[in-house]
This record gives sequence, C-alpha cells and structure tokens, in this order.
Amino acid sequence: MISQNSFRKAWENRKLVAGALKAAHVRPDYHLYEDLFQEGLIVYAEMLEELATNKARTEIDKLSFKKVLLADTE
Repeated sequence: MISQNSFRKAWENRKLVAGALKAAHVRPDYHLYEDLFQEGLIVYAEMLEELATNKARTEIDKLSFKKVLLADTE
C-alpha cells in the first residue's frame, strides 16, 4: 500500500512525470494524457515508497523517470 506521504511527494514533483510523458512524445492534447499522467504519478509514488530507505532521492527520481517512461511507451 502506498502511503499518503509518498503520493504527496509525487504530486509535489509532478514535473518529473510530465517530463517522462514529454520524453515519450505524449502531448498534453492527447486524449489519454490525463490517464497516463495519473498512472505515472502512481508509479512514481510506488517507487518513492519502495526505495525510500535504500537510495538517495536523486537516484529514486532517475529510476522513477525511466520506469514512467517505459510504462508510457508500452
């Protein structure tokens, strides 16, 4: 289960998710953009939850960006 704190941190850094969507060539006017954005936030929050004790925040952000990017291209 993802904590509220992890969701809050993901929301505060939502530019990471938007950047991953942009890198995947998903435009904001795409009809599924909002769905993909929400899924990206969930993936990011999961990563924050799983890796919070093992890795530095910058490393978590790098790994999360890659995971969101891969999730959006599938």
